[in-house]
Amino acid sequence: MNWQKVIAKRKTTYSWLDKVPDRSLVDQIVQELHDHCPSKQRKVPFYLDIIDNTEFNNDTEAYEFLLASKDLIRQEAVNFIEERIAIGDDTFIDYTYDKSKCLRDVGYVVSAYANDIRYDTNKSTIEMARGYWLNGKPQVRRFAEVPVHIHLKEFIGKLATKSKLKSKSVKHIKSLCDIIINVIENGIEIVISINNINAPQQLIERKRKFEQNMDDNAQNKKFC
Repeated sequence: MNWQKVIAKRKTTYSWLDKVPDRSLVDQIVQELHDHCPSKQRKVPFYLDIIDNTEFNNDTEAYEFLLASKDLIRQEAVNFIEERIAIGDDTFIDYTYDKSKCLRDVGYVVSAYANDIRYDTNKSTIEMARGYWLNGKPQVRRFAEVPVHIHLKEFIGKLATKSKLKSKSVKHIKSLCDIIINVIENGIEIVISINNINAPQQLIERKRKFEQNMDDNAQNKKFC
């Protein structure tokens, strides 16, 4: 897309009050922003945070809770890391991190949780989780990332309980947290887009059995 031509020829073709922009156009614009935003170079003070408001809301209370709590959850991640570093936790000795990137990425995760709560699925969380791996290699330091997300799961659970969310909603949110934790720790092989909230643990067990069978077959195989 040539943005200079788009800007030069821009004109209003519909009223915001009575028409919705074509979804494919919105998706194209968002993709262009995602591909070209130099946020990793910290040249601009913003990040993309996509919340889809085009359809029904399966769990309005939990959805609004997550959006309202996002900044608190993001800051809790930073607080947890800095506390671990300050007390000399073995896992975080000599650990350095980019605070702004941490705040940004946790915001992405919470937005994914919110979208999945809205549509009663785990699709957005799974798509978010895929980003932690590339070509079979982790893109984060798992020794630190996993404890952070385990802590956030507990923190969000406490916030949700304090906010008197339904137990079903809390269970769903925690199941989404488990997807992120398990993918970071075990790899994207466990990712399957299904709604079964017990899936992450089942998939880990399936993966373990598969790897065990592969090891057994390798040991029993006779080579010429």
